[in-house]
Amino acid sequence: MILVTFCVYRFGYVPNGNRVYYLNRSQPPLLTWCLAAYYEATGDKEFLLTGARWFERELEFFQNRRSIQLAGVASPLYRYCVVVDGPRPESYREDMECAEHIQDPFEKQRLWGDIAAAAESGRDFSSRWFSRDGPAAGKMGSTRTSSILPVDLNAIICGNWRLMADMYDAMDDHSSAENCRHNFDAMRHAIHQVFWNEECGCWFDFDIVSGRHVADYMDTNFFPLFTGCTHDGFDPSKVVSYLCNTGVLSYPGGLPSSLIASGQQWDFPNAWAPTTWVIIQGLRASGQQALARQIAEKWIRKNYDTWISSGGRMFEKYNVASTCVNAAGGGG
Repeated sequence: MILVTFCVYRFGYVPNGNRVYYLNRSQPPLLTWCLAAYYEATGDKEFLLTGARWFERELEFFQNRRSIQLAGVASPLYRYCVVVDGPRPESYREDMECAEHIQDPFEKQRLWGDIAAAAESGRDFSSRWFSRDGPAAGKMGSTRTSSILPVDLNAIICGNWRLMADMYDAMDDHSSAENCRHNFDAMRHAIHQVFWNEECGCWFDFDIVSGRHVADYMDTNFFPLFTGCTHDGFDPSKVVSYLCNTGVLSYPGGLPSSLIASGQQWDFPNAWAPTTWVIIQGLRASGQQALARQIAEKWIRKNYDTWISSGGRMFEKYNVASTCVNAAGGGG
């Protein structure tokens, strides 16, 4: 926490890593959630008074550098978007190879920026960021992260406004708290307007080029449940029906990251603990305790069985489609 807050103090955001070449990318803006969890556990108001500037600065970074205003939408929305002048230094050869099919130098630069933006998202890499058309369709050479408004990023920032309001109230700064609640409510309505698909009963990423939903199952679709950004009159049974209809509840190890077997680590059949936890907690908060418990039990059993079979090792991701106890996740 000390190192992270120093980075915010020094740079105004949490860099993607503590190296100079990571300074053009951030992380998903979860510092506010960390501060809120710490305050809830300790009641340390002095720490909160000091930390207020940290969550303000992180949010300012996203407002100034990652926001976009859609016509007819009252609140700004957010995307991952990185400006670069070449490939990522830590993956130079791979990024050069991804751009081999592109002749236009400006388009190469755009691709490299979108690959870096996918790294900024924390989901590096996933078919979520890939184009479905063109010579590199479905591959990293078609990455177009900056053209996608992600459900999870916007739900996180919406939730940040709510948490900030509560923390400002704890600091007796009720004027700032009221302003945060206003922004929370405006963004909550925008999330419903832009990301919610009534026919499917779920939220989806939004493609700002086509002006349409990217109507794929992704485990990130459910972040509004966790961050408390659901719309007025929201019926959680619609999300449960969506999960049933996609077939993802049938997998023995839990919910996969996606249903697209791209070979990338954030795609089928892999699942990761952080997003699994977000889905479980979101379902619990929505009154869906039985389903949350079912998913949690599958996930814990998968982790435990693999731990036993591997001689006591834990893995960052697991193949939830396999009943094999040695099936840790692959793809990167």
